[in-house]
Amino acid sequence: MKSKTEDLHMLRLSYTILRPYAGEFVADDPQRRLDLVKPKLPNGECPPGFLGFAVNMINVDNANLFCVTASGHGLRETLFYNLFSRLQVYRKRQEMVTALPCISDGAISLDGGMIKSTSVFP
Repeated sequence: MKSKTEDLHMLRLSYTILRPYAGEFVADDPQRRLDLVKPKLPNGECPPGFLGFAVNMINVDNANLFCVTASGHGLRETLFYNLFSRLQVYRKRQEMVTALPCISDGAISLDGGMIKSTSVFP
């Protein structure tokens, strides 16, 4: 018999897996990258060292690019979006730390820095 904690965990897991990306794609992008809004510091500028979102840094093989679910969603907007959500990627750890005011769903840097998301659901 499952405990209430196990049921809650399964509910959270189901909720996360079943939510595909609902936004637009980058126009004229053959990889069908998600059109995610770049982070902005309080001064309105994009943080130095911001390279992009992890979900868009994955190159999907052309043979799999147009494989879709029954509801018409591809790998990037289902599996990869749910795995990486809006995880930001930075060149250096220090640049990532400087960008803390605009990081809500986690970040990583190429030199090994990592900031975990504090949200329950992506």
